[in-house]
Amino acid sequence: MRRAVLFALLGLTTAGCIPIIAGAFIVKSSKTKGQKQEFMNQLQRTNADRESKGLKPLDWCSEAYRFDKGWAMEDTGCAKRITAYEAGDAHALDAPALAPTPTDSSAQKKDSMPEPSQRSEPPGAPK
Repeated sequence: MRRAVLFALLGLTTAGCIPIIAGAFIVKSSKTKGQKQEFMNQLQRTNADRESKGLKPLDWCSEAYRFDKGWAMEDTGCAKRITAYEAGDAHALDAPALAPTPTDSSAQKKDSMPEPSQRSEPPGAPK
C-alpha cells in the first residue's frame, strides 16, 4: 500500500517536471546555436583584423576547444588533435603549419624557374 501511494505521489510530481525539463533543453539548444554563431562571427572578424596587420589567423580548432570542447569534438580533424592534446601532446592544438601555396612569392619563384634543359636561348645569342 505504501508503495502504491509513493508511486502515485512520485508520478504526480514528476509529470509536471517533464515539460519544464523539455523546455529547458529547447532553450539551451537555441541559446547554444546563437552563441556558436556569435563565436564564428567574432572569430572571422578577429582573423580579418589579424590578417590586415600581417599576423597569422587564429586556429579554429584551438579557439573552438576553448569555447566549447563538445562542439569542437564534432569536427573529426579537431577531435584527433584534441585527443592528442589531452593525451599529453602540448602542441597538438597549435595552429598547423601549412605548405606554401602557389600564390606565395617564394613558391612562385621556385615554380617559375625553368629547368636548365627547358631554358631557351635569348634572341641573337650565339649557338
